[in-house]
Amino acid sequence: MSGETTADEGPSPVVVTVPLPMPENGPAPAEEVPEDEAAAPSEDASESNNGTNKNSSITEHPAYVTAMQEILVLKERVQQLDEVERTKNFLQVQLDTLSNTVEQQAAALEDQKSEARKQEEAAIAAIAASKMQLEKMRKENEEKKRELEATVVRYAVSEQAVIKAKAEASQHEKKMQEAKKEVEAIQKRMKSIAADRAKSDKDFDAKCNEVMAISREKEKLRDELHNKDIKIKWAQNRITQEMDAHRETQEKLDKVSAIVQQAQDDAELAKKDALASIAAFKQAHADKMQTLELQVHELKAQLIVACSNEDTRKLEQKEANEAAVRIKKLEDENGMLSGRVLTLEAEKLDLRQRVSDLVKCEEEKCQLEKQFISLKAEFDQMQVVMRRKSEELEAAASDAEAWRTKEAELLSYTQQQTDKLVAVQSEAIAAENKVQRLEAEYQPLSDRNSQLKEQLQHVQTELEAEKQAHKQEVQLLTRKVAEKQEAAEKAAAKLEEVEGECAVLKRKQQLGTKELARELQQCRKRLEQLEAGGSLGSRTNSSSSLEDSGGGGGGVATTNGVEPHLLIEHIGKLQTKNTKLNEKIEFLEEHSRTLLIEVQRKTKLVQELVMRQETGALSSRVYDLNKVRCRFSFNFINLLTQAWG
Repeated sequence: MSGETTADEGPSPVVVTVPLPMPENGPAPAEEVPEDEAAAPSEDASESNNGTNKNSSITEHPAYVTAMQEILVLKERVQQLDEVERTKNFLQVQLDTLSNTVEQQAAALEDQKSEARKQEEAAIAAIAASKMQLEKMRKENEEKKRELEATVVRYAVSEQAVIKAKAEASQHEKKMQEAKKEVEAIQKRMKSIAADRAKSDKDFDAKCNEVMAISREKEKLRDELHNKDIKIKWAQNRITQEMDAHRETQEKLDKVSAIVQQAQDDAELAKKDALASIAAFKQAHADKMQTLELQVHELKAQLIVACSNEDTRKLEQKEANEAAVRIKKLEDENGMLSGRVLTLEAEKLDLRQRVSDLVKCEEEKCQLEKQFISLKAEFDQMQVVMRRKSEELEAAASDAEAWRTKEAELLSYTQQQTDKLVAVQSEAIAAENKVQRLEAEYQPLSDRNSQLKEQLQHVQTELEAEKQAHKQEVQLLTRKVAEKQEAAEKAAAKLEEVEGECAVLKRKQQLGTKELARELQQCRKRLEQLEAGGSLGSRTNSSSSLEDSGGGGGGVATTNGVEPHLLIEHIGKLQTKNTKLNEKIEFLEEHSRTLLIEVQRKTKLVQELVMRQETGALSSRVYDLNKVRCRFSFNFINLLTQAWG
């Protein structure tokens, strides 16, 4: 068996069995020392019992025994590492399955990326369209610049004509004074024209700013009109729904038609007031537009006066005319939109009034229905009482006809009936008072009901907010689960690194064990040689044998460089190194157990969190992925638990 060292005493050869590290496929056979190497010292050992005793003392040395025990412990540790290697292979299969799942998720992610790419292409197309529009606007701007440059060129041409006139004046000395006067007149005229042009430009810019302000106001009114249209449509839909809901109760509304007619009269009065205010607004707007029109006409007159003597002003006049036409169109469109806005505003006010009137009519109808029900109940009670009383009166009349002689009794009976009628009337009055009191009590209940409805709406709003918060919390916990899963994956990767280190340490241990076994064999051979040399010296003489053996031993030790105390020191160093390796392996195992416990704890927390959720609360794509990850983590933890015992 491995782990044993046998040395036969006597003439038989000595076979030394050294333990070797166990490979992955099973225990390795013991490494035997060659027979010729073991037989050589055994022949010398057979010549002397002294050498045999020394050999047995080496095998029984505490350092040798400790080394052999440590080798056995290392062998068991190697078996444990083999078990961990098998567990690692099984976990590798699980990781392959998870990698397939990750690949599927990556394919889904690629689909999402393709969809996002399509959306990006659509956005790029929109950007290209906007760029085209910007390019078009840039071209228009360049055309305006070219027109401005043409104007400058024309102005330069006119300046060149002036220069030519000056040259002609210098050539013609006789007409110099007249030419100077003409030039001064032309310069004054140009200055006046430039001043007039600057003034007209300022006025035109002011009018353009006013037109832009009016256009912005028009856009604002258009937006408000659009919002009002939406609100009116919503009100119309709401009114249609309410009319459909109140179609069955149309017959009951006939009783309150007088109140509705009065409300309509009030609405007509309000409508007239609104129309009057609208007419005043129209008049003010018309006055403002008329003033703007007069200013535009003045601007046109100024432009015509300023540009009447030059061909260069024709283009500006044309642009002013086009601006006036655009302003006119904008004024017409603004007037039309203003009229439409006022009309829609009046319709909106009318609809609001109608809605409020309908709400009031509905409330009054409910109150009248309640009063009608209470009065009907009282009327039924009074009919029952009157029927009973009429029956009693008929019986009394028949008794009076049958018993005319009992007039006094009839009078007394009539008195009793009168008292009963008074009591009934008093009961009816009490019932009416009770009805009024009940109505007074019902009003707070109605108010309380409305308050409870408002509270219910508030509670529903809070419930929706709580649901939203719960949803956000679920999403947060889902992210935490994903983070825990990533931590578990990191722990698995770290475990693989630890296993790799364990494998490296195992290989180092195997190499160290082989080296130790080889050194032990060499030391055993040398000791046997030394013992053989000592036995040969003892045959000649005891004293000389001691000297010879001492000299021979010294020669051997000097030649081979091995002494027993050096061998013991080397064995001690190997034991220290082996102890350090064992401590490192124990630390790595303890670290792996700690990581395993942490993963188990986090997995339990995740499982408890998932079990607390309602069915379908996390039914999303992320939830399915996390569910697969949690299942894999649970299986992974169970496998690690089984592997570590």
